[in-house]
Amino acid sequence: MLTADLMCYLVWVVVQETENVQLNSTNADVDPKPSLRRLRLGVRAIFEYLQALEKYSTIEESDSSKNKFSQCVEEWISQLHHELLAMNELRQLFLLQLRHFDHEFQSHQCLCDIICANHALLLTLERAVQQPQYSVSFHLNNHLNQFCTKTVMSRYGSALEEFRTNDYFVNESIFTMLRRVGCDLGRLDLLCQPIILRPLSKIWQEDFEICDDWHDLIERLVRKFTEDLLNDCEMVYPHTSKQGSPDRESYQLMVESDQQPLDTLAEEFASDHDPFTGTYGYIVKSLIRQLTDVGFNKQLGWIQSSLLTACATRLGTYGGQEFLYSVCCSCVAMKIPCPIVPWTELEASGLRSERFRFLLQLMGLIPQFSQFFFYPKIPSEWSADVLYSFALLFGPIPDHVDFDLTLVKEVNLPILPHF
Repeated sequence: MLTADLMCYLVWVVVQETENVQLNSTNADVDPKPSLRRLRLGVRAIFEYLQALEKYSTIEESDSSKNKFSQCVEEWISQLHHELLAMNELRQLFLLQLRHFDHEFQSHQCLCDIICANHALLLTLERAVQQPQYSVSFHLNNHLNQFCTKTVMSRYGSALEEFRTNDYFVNESIFTMLRRVGCDLGRLDLLCQPIILRPLSKIWQEDFEICDDWHDLIERLVRKFTEDLLNDCEMVYPHTSKQGSPDRESYQLMVESDQQPLDTLAEEFASDHDPFTGTYGYIVKSLIRQLTDVGFNKQLGWIQSSLLTACATRLGTYGGQEFLYSVCCSCVAMKIPCPIVPWTELEASGLRSERFRFLLQLMGLIPQFSQFFFYPKIPSEWSADVLYSFALLFGPIPDHVDFDLTLVKEVNLPILPHF
């Protein structure tokens, strides 16, 4: 039976295998195929879950007999839609997959599975927000804006290169996203990349059978490309504008200015400070101030928010609503370290900074000599009080936390993990 708990588990599996693939791809002694296979199975399972839900929804809508059983089915489908709408990590999961996708290790079919699963999810969310009892704060265009990067759009162009052999649903998923970004969000500039223009020009030249909406997209893109080429040839490779989500290039300068090796940073601090003395909080706060001064405010807020979410989970705040934070709740239930997943490009930019990573290492979120973690990890033995105390190092606790602050107290730090 389809449940929110099942989807929570699938999200956790895909995150875990995503991390394994990233680790194995950098280790020549490890065969990445088992992790790649499990990752693809996880993505396929989510896709089939969403397809099954769509089938149930279609049957329920066409059922004219409103008996007691059909009413129960309608309530179940409505509740499931409501829960899926609230699962931010599910929505971000496919963006994470698209950013991490590597043609050197992953197949074309794997990329198509990701794109199709994301398309099925967007269709499910569109159906859900049309329900009269819809109450979750979710705006589709805000979510779609995160796809407005050159990196993500290039993945769609890569998948479209095999348009002749792709099945119809794959091509529909690709074109729908290109139309959403190019036409609905007004970002045709992001589609003016060779990897997208090449297959589109072949489709046009070969008179490949596509629907009118897709023809309209190609015509508009051709006009846009021609105008930009005439005005400025550099517009063929547009820079990310303020309208779209930040791409890797947006943070390149900021991160490159902070590439002092971790070993050097550790030696600097070790020469002046003992992290097991009372100055530990001062050291961490000093490092946080340095990162704030160079523009890492939002990335630091991400870490604080992750610690507070873990704290709320430890306190049992999300009992019965584990779907709100699938990964954290699953890890706490299994008593394993919880990954701090960089769901957005902005969050990922923090992990490309050596100084930012040193802060996480100093806090015990990145083991100093471990090669078994791709994401920072919150140790499973940290209590709610410890998590709250670490969160305090980042500044005042926001007013909108999900738990009662009287349930926690500040304790002495550091309490370093034993992974």
